[in-house]
Amino acid sequence: MQNQDISDYCIEQLLKAGADKAQCIYSSGEKKELNVDAGEFSLFRTNANHGISMMVIKDQKKGSLSINKIGKDDIDEAITTVLNMAKSSMADDAYDISEFQKAESFSKGDAEPALDMMYDRMEEFMEYSADTFPITIIEQAILDFTAGNSCYRNSNGVSYNEKEGSYSFSAMFTSKDGKDTSSFNSAGFSSLDINYSINKEDIELAQEVGLLNQTDDFENMITKEEEYFEDLDQFIYELEDLSQNSHWFECEGIYTNNYVYKDVPVRVNIKKPNYAFGGIDGVNNVYIPKSLLDKITTNEIASMDLIYKEYDNNCWKAIRINDKKNYEPVLVNELI
Repeated sequence: MQNQDISDYCIEQLLKAGADKAQCIYSSGEKKELNVDAGEFSLFRTNANHGISMMVIKDQKKGSLSINKIGKDDIDEAITTVLNMAKSSMADDAYDISEFQKAESFSKGDAEPALDMMYDRMEEFMEYSADTFPITIIEQAILDFTAGNSCYRNSNGVSYNEKEGSYSFSAMFTSKDGKDTSSFNSAGFSSLDINYSINKEDIELAQEVGLLNQTDDFENMITKEEEYFEDLDQFIYELEDLSQNSHWFECEGIYTNNYVYKDVPVRVNIKKPNYAFGGIDGVNNVYIPKSLLDKITTNEIASMDLIYKEYDNNCWKAIRINDKKNYEPVLVNELI
């Protein structure tokens, strides 16, 4: 079946099965992705996806369901399931669908990616970064093009079709100057077009509005001075608290030189395709490399072996995920 035929078939079968009102959205898409890792082109891949979302109202009871299979048998099974979901839900007089409107088609962006241009733009970015910011390390850069189609139908005769194509870019980077190392940072954008290059006017404008700045010696001095006074305040606070809490002695000293801290409970807060970040006692400062990602899930508390990195804002690095342990729940936030 064609895209619009799938949505039309869903509406027809939902009404035949007893729905009073129904709506269906069929969407499909394809992403072409170009990756650079550690300054080298490393990957080009294509991912395709499709899905169906349907909603029914029966006796002012609503059921909704989404599936990622588009075979006729799968759709028929989903129709039976969503109607059963409606029957078991609570009724609400406010449930409704859009009234009849004139059929419309919407489109924006390219239908197909400019693959050669994607490669050229990525190469320009890497060359510009190396020449302009020599102490900055591009850990990973991703440029992708996503094209999608969606068809909306409902039982009141509403019929909308939409086509969209857009480019997205993101880069993760860090800088190192002697013993001074920045934390991981990232930046990105989305655009319908990449048919333009970086020029002098773009750089001057970015510097003028503060999007592109290099720190100078004075800024570094001010930053270090602020960090010193923050550390001093924290030290004084800890000294004042020693008389009431003897456990400060256990955490005052941190071993460096790749000393391994065993079985540290870390909550996984952020998980990306190539790295993750975790937190200790609510402080998000543990870097988890790509090699360990298949052993963790977001929001779990995992037992990890850590090493301390003295000159990094994400000062802990996971080097091993241990066997699962049953940790006591930790209160993160409380609503009163």
